[in-house]
Amino acid sequence: MAGLFHPDAAWYTPGRSVVAGEALGREAVFARFAECLRVTGGTFRVSLKEVLQSSDGRVAAIHHDHAERNGKRLNAGCCTVFDFEDGLILEGMEHFHDLHTWDEFWS
Repeated sequence: MAGLFHPDAAWYTPGRSVVAGEALGREAVFARFAECLRVTGGTFRVSLKEVLQSSDGRVAAIHHDHAERNGKRLNAGCCTVFDFEDGLILEGMEHFHDLHTWDEFWS
């Protein structure tokens, strides 16, 4: 994945969960992804539904996130908007259909 992300990449996740907030720098972004896998025992998965590109070069990925954790099941709709620089992901900003459900899963 290092070949996809800019060294100065940033990832933004809304909410109040343990995975919410800013991850600044490629290594911090990867650490965030690893944390999602760790706390779900490796069950966290993203099912891509559609990819859209705007005229300014932004890309929106519409997907569902699935995971299991502490007897809970996650099935959350999400749209992640990506900005690019030099052909690499510079920023990813998540937008959840139901942020309350997302936060509840991670609590």
